[in-house]
Amino acid sequence: MVDHLATPVGLFGKVGKRTGRTPAERKLIFAKWKEDISELAEQKNVYTKISGLMMPVLGHQFYKQQITANVLQIQDLLSPLIEHAIQSFGTQRIVFASNFPMDKPNTTLKDLIQAYIEMTAPLGEEAQRAIFRSNAENFYQINKH
Repeated sequence: MVDHLATPVGLFGKVGKRTGRTPAERKLIFAKWKEDISELAEQKNVYTKISGLMMPVLGHQFYKQQITANVLQIQDLLSPLIEHAIQSFGTQRIVFASNFPMDKPNTTLKDLIQAYIEMTAPLGEEAQRAIFRSNAENFYQINKH
């Protein structure tokens, strides 16, 4: 299980002294992340979690403005990652997970969950049920006798 879609540090802004400083650097981070996720997804026993994508380490700056990202802002920011993850892993090897309180500086849990629901809605109810429930049950062998 790969946590947090392999957390592309600096994708949304500067982190530390050398990561995500410019739009060009962030574009390279995203391109490399996409390549790496695609390669990782080729391993059919690997699942990934859509979690932790509003952590400050990704470069989000909402907390510095003392605000939290709303549902639309989250969708705008995270849709490219979610879409690529689904394209790479399919809907049967992705698990939703909360990463609170680590995401809390930049958003609320309610808005984050709503954004994920809306981003995955076009996939249909069966895919959403898989992402939000049954994939985790299968991976962690929950309710297996």
